[in-house]
Amino acid sequence: FPSHFVSRLPDGRVAISNSESDNLWIVRDGLVGKGFSFESVSKPGSFICHRNYEGWVDSRLYSELYCYDSSFHVEAGLAGNGISLRSVNVPQRFFRHSSFNLWIHSSDGSDLFNKDSSFTVEHVFAFKAGDKVRFRSVNFPSHFVSCLPDGRVAISNSESDNLWIVRDGLVGKGFSFESVSKPGSFICHRNYEGWVDSRLYSELYCYDSSFHVEAGLAGNGISLRSVNIPQRFLRHSGFNLWIH
Repeated sequence: FPSHFVSRLPDGRVAISNSESDNLWIVRDGLVGKGFSFESVSKPGSFICHRNYEGWVDSRLYSELYCYDSSFHVEAGLAGNGISLRSVNVPQRFFRHSSFNLWIHSSDGSDLFNKDSSFTVEHVFAFKAGDKVRFRSVNFPSHFVSCLPDGRVAISNSESDNLWIVRDGLVGKGFSFESVSKPGSFICHRNYEGWVDSRLYSELYCYDSSFHVEAGLAGNGISLRSVNIPQRFLRHSGFNLWIH
């Protein structure tokens, strides 16, 4: 299912999904001291783990069992490409999808199992709160996402007002982007247009200034999906930024 990615569902389970949200993971050293663990970008401090053989994204616990359940060996993909994830504490079992949900199952040697337990990896730039970043346009590479004098957001080659501080999403999910040149002001959308507005503490402002960071729709870079209107992305049109 090449259009589907390992994702966190709203109920906390792990599945393959084509929703294009909650599908970014930070690779960590295995919490148990071996293998690797995978922290959710959209739910910091929560990791993929198995419970009763089913895949979940659970907040980190410091118990030995949690550390084992959230650690996996990365091996060559059983399907002959990509990777497969073998459980550290139940080593005869691999993560595989069945009816889209992820489970740790023992291999039955079938071609279907090998395909269900193999995944290709896409490397995506992972933000962390406090980073200072610039956003360079893919199709206008001399232009960066910038704050204009009137407060609108556009791509510009002016080389000023184009530095942003990554913050945890003001609404409690995703990320928000604070202007370095206008401290306390964040990229947000109003009437679908991008603006840099001084922070308000209303729920609407917090939603309007929070975005999910996803793999770039052009095949490289990143794209920013609106948290409260998830079918819309920040894009430039006539150089100004909108959520379309």
